[in-house]
Amino acid sequence: MFGKLVKHEFRATGRIIPFVFLVTIFMSLITITGILLNIDALIGVSFFFLIITLIAEVIVTYGLLIWRFYKTMCGNEAYLSFTLPVKPRLLYFSKMLVSFVWVLLSMLVLMLGMSLIVLVIIKGKDTSIAGIIEGIKVMTDFLGFSDHKGIAILFIIVVTVFSILGGLTSIFFAVTLGSTSRFHKFGIGGPILVYLVEYISLQMIGMLAFGLIPLALEVTVRLDEGLSYRLVSRNMIEWILEETKRSATGAAASEVGLIGIGTYIVLPIILAVLFMATTRIVEKHMSIR
Repeated sequence: MFGKLVKHEFRATGRIIPFVFLVTIFMSLITITGILLNIDALIGVSFFFLIITLIAEVIVTYGLLIWRFYKTMCGNEAYLSFTLPVKPRLLYFSKMLVSFVWVLLSMLVLMLGMSLIVLVIIKGKDTSIAGIIEGIKVMTDFLGFSDHKGIAILFIIVVTVFSILGGLTSIFFAVTLGSTSRFHKFGIGGPILVYLVEYISLQMIGMLAFGLIPLALEVTVRLDEGLSYRLVSRNMIEWILEETKRSATGAAASEVGLIGIGTYIVLPIILAVLFMATTRIVEKHMSIR
């Protein structure tokens, strides 16, 4: 049954979202055509509209998914959704999975467009692609990624997945909680109000975790060797105070920097709590208007 829910959700959302991607791809193809034919006027116009469509396709994708979730889980189609012979949490899981796929695709389309923007800039400055690739290699060597490419790629994948799931979880929680009876008097403003409070709270918690939790990535900077990394048990507040004292005494700048990673421990736990809270509200049908 879960497979049928996912299939239906893809079919419902697939009526509009792919066309948003096609507009971006169409503008990308026009830009490529201008580059290949060396038509500066076409490159300039298509480049301008490409930037607009890149921004719009992410915003529109998120907007359509949020509206779809609100309408079918909390709005005028919620009663129909909850009459299906399936556990309510499966409805939520299916929408989360489908939304994740669409957002991931929008990110891939965004990367395609960003790559084209880089090509346009390269063409404008008469810089060769080989020179750009060599520059990227030099940069990755300096950053210390060359010997740990697998870890770097895995890190990028994990951060991407976490950011998408985290964003959807927080948004769907705000929509679900903001649609419960206590927020009915605010109408559509209920979910917006909840999201604003939630966003500010998460940012504050993230900053506190960043500065106070004694776990950080120590970065050593050596111009001849590049960057090296080490996991240490220190907090950012302690390091900032030490660096302030060093600066006050006129000592030479330290080669060691610190990046707090406590945020990446606390926020996943909070998002897991929001995820469970949303499923509970959905199970109790508390968000149906």
